[in-house]
Amino acid sequence: MRLGLLAVAAITFTACTQSAPVIDESAVRKDAAEAFQAYVKALNEGDLETARAFYGDGEGFHWLEKKQIAHEAGKDAAAALSDYTAGEGKAVMMIEDLRVAAMGPDAAYISAKYKFTVFLPGGGFFEVPGWMITGMVRHEDGWKIASGAVID
Repeated sequence: MRLGLLAVAAITFTACTQSAPVIDESAVRKDAAEAFQAYVKALNEGDLETARAFYGDGEGFHWLEKKQIAHEAGKDAAAALSDYTAGEGKAVMMIEDLRVAAMGPDAAYISAKYKFTVFLPGGGFFEVPGWMITGMVRHEDGWKIASGAVID
């Protein structure tokens, strides 16, 4: 009995003292920031196909706008990108403050202060400033937006 208790104690001690894997938070932050910046670059260049590819479509995806759920699937949020460049207009997103927190080896939380400017086909423009927050997850085919929100 004593030998059995010692074995259980040794196994328990070993299991409890093993540390979690070390995460290179700096590398995660860098990789996620580069992916987010590539998403913004695609938007600004009018490359909606590339920008759409950044949206994940995993279970639980949701996108918030104007204090409500605007999209409940990544494919719907991706499709809505066309709304921002209606007609022959052009949209530009300027990022003023990008912050990234590593949430694990393949996950990051991103917040970015932005100014979204839409240039209208007949001239003129309008601007929407605010914050965008996203959760991004690394997949085999790159970083994807798992969920997010814009706060005006």
